[in-house]
Amino acid sequence: MPRSADAGSHPVTPERQVAFVTGAGRGIGAAAARLFAREGARVLLAARTEEQLKAVTEEIRAAGGTADYTVCDLAEAASVRAAVDRAAALTAPRPATPPGGPAALRPGYAPGH
Repeated sequence: MPRSADAGSHPVTPERQVAFVTGAGRGIGAAAARLFAREGARVLLAARTEEQLKAVTEEIRAAGGTADYTVCDLAEAASVRAAVDRAAALTAPRPATPPGGPAALRPGYAPGH
Protein backbone atom coordinates (compact mmCIF):
# COMPACT_ATOMS: atom_id res chain seq x y z
CA MET A 1 0.00 0.00 0.00
CA PRO A 2 1.45 3.42 -0.91
CA ARG A 3 2.48 5.69 1.92
CA SER A 4 2.68 9.42 2.07
CA ALA A 5 6.03 11.19 2.22
CA ASP A 6 5.96 11.39 6.02
CA ALA A 7 7.00 7.96 7.28
CA GLY A 8 4.95 8.40 10.45
CA SER A 9 1.72 9.30 8.69
CA HIS A 10 -1.24 7.17 7.72
CA PRO A 11 -1.27 5.09 4.51
CA VAL A 12 -2.53 6.86 1.42
CA THR A 13 -5.72 5.12 0.37
CA PRO A 14 -8.49 6.37 -1.94
CA GLU A 15 -10.85 7.01 0.97
CA ARG A 16 -8.20 9.23 2.63
CA GLN A 17 -7.54 11.22 -0.54
CA VAL A 18 -9.27 14.46 -1.40
CA ALA A 19 -9.48 15.38 -5.06
CA PHE A 20 -9.66 19.18 -5.39
CA VAL A 21 -11.17 19.76 -8.83
CA THR A 22 -11.42 23.24 -10.33
CA GLY A 23 -13.89 24.00 -13.09
CA ALA A 24 -15.98 21.19 -11.63
CA GLY A 25 -19.39 22.67 -12.36
CA ARG A 26 -19.49 21.35 -15.92
CA GLY A 27 -17.56 19.77 -18.75
CA ILE A 28 -14.21 18.11 -18.16
CA GLY A 29 -14.01 19.36 -14.56
CA ALA A 30 -17.36 17.75 -13.68
CA ALA A 31 -16.34 14.53 -15.45
CA ALA A 32 -13.05 14.46 -13.51
CA ALA A 33 -14.90 14.99 -10.22
CA ARG A 34 -17.27 12.09 -11.01
CA LEU A 35 -14.33 9.84 -11.90
CA PHE A 36 -12.41 10.62 -8.72
CA ALA A 37 -15.55 9.94 -6.68
CA ARG A 38 -16.12 6.59 -8.43
CA GLU A 39 -12.53 5.67 -7.55
CA GLY A 40 -13.28 6.32 -3.88
CA ALA A 41 -11.73 9.73 -3.29
CA ARG A 42 -13.53 12.45 -1.38
CA VAL A 43 -14.07 15.23 -3.88
CA LEU A 44 -14.06 18.98 -3.33
CA LEU A 45 -15.53 20.67 -6.37
CA ALA A 46 -14.60 24.28 -7.09
CA ALA A 47 -15.95 26.72 -9.67
CA ARG A 48 -17.59 30.13 -9.88
CA THR A 49 -21.19 28.99 -10.40
CA GLU A 50 -22.79 27.64 -7.25
CA GLU A 51 -25.86 26.20 -8.98
CA GLN A 52 -23.69 24.00 -11.23
CA LEU A 53 -21.53 22.94 -8.29
CA LYS A 54 -24.60 21.96 -6.27
CA ALA A 55 -25.95 19.86 -9.14
CA VAL A 56 -22.71 17.91 -9.69
CA THR A 57 -22.18 17.48 -5.93
CA GLU A 58 -25.69 16.08 -5.52
CA GLU A 59 -25.16 13.75 -8.49
CA ILE A 60 -21.95 12.37 -6.96
CA ARG A 61 -23.62 11.88 -3.58
CA ALA A 62 -26.64 10.16 -5.18
CA ALA A 63 -24.22 7.71 -6.81
CA GLY A 64 -22.71 6.92 -3.39
CA GLY A 65 -19.69 9.21 -3.56
CA THR A 66 -18.46 11.74 -1.05
CA ALA A 67 -18.42 15.29 -2.35
CA ASP A 68 -18.63 18.87 -1.25
CA TYR A 69 -18.14 22.12 -3.07
CA THR A 70 -16.73 25.58 -2.64
CA VAL A 71 -17.38 28.60 -4.82
CA CYS A 72 -13.99 29.72 -6.08
CA ASP A 73 -12.77 32.25 -8.62
CA LEU A 74 -9.25 31.32 -9.71
CA ALA A 75 -8.60 34.98 -10.61
CA GLU A 76 -9.02 35.97 -6.94
CA ALA A 77 -6.13 35.03 -4.63
CA ALA A 78 -8.27 35.15 -1.48
CA SER A 79 -10.86 32.88 -3.09
CA VAL A 80 -8.20 30.34 -4.08
CA ARG A 81 -6.62 30.48 -0.62
CA ALA A 82 -9.99 29.81 1.04
CA ALA A 83 -10.68 26.88 -1.30
CA VAL A 84 -7.25 25.34 -0.68
CA ASP A 85 -7.70 25.77 3.08
CA ARG A 86 -11.04 23.95 2.77
CA ALA A 87 -9.41 21.09 0.85
CA ALA A 88 -6.62 20.87 3.45
CA ALA A 89 -9.19 20.69 6.24
CA LEU A 90 -10.84 17.74 4.49
CA THR A 91 -7.54 15.83 4.43
CA ALA A 92 -6.84 16.28 8.15
CA PRO A 93 -7.36 13.11 10.18
CA ARG A 94 -10.48 13.24 12.32
CA PRO A 95 -9.57 11.98 15.78
CA ALA A 96 -12.05 9.91 17.71
CA THR A 97 -13.30 11.51 20.88
CA PRO A 98 -10.97 10.34 23.65
CA PRO A 99 -12.18 9.12 27.04
CA GLY A 100 -13.15 12.23 28.96
CA GLY A 101 -14.75 13.91 25.94
CA PRO A 102 -13.47 16.64 23.62
CA ALA A 103 -11.94 18.59 26.50
CA ALA A 104 -9.39 15.77 26.87
CA LEU A 105 -8.00 16.31 23.36
CA ARG A 106 -4.40 17.37 23.43
CA PRO A 107 -1.85 18.17 20.71
CA GLY A 108 -0.52 15.01 19.15
CA TYR A 109 -3.42 12.84 20.40
CA ALA A 110 -3.94 9.84 18.13
CA PRO A 111 -6.52 7.19 19.03
CA GLY A 112 -4.95 3.81 19.68
CA HIS A 113 -1.38 5.12 20.00
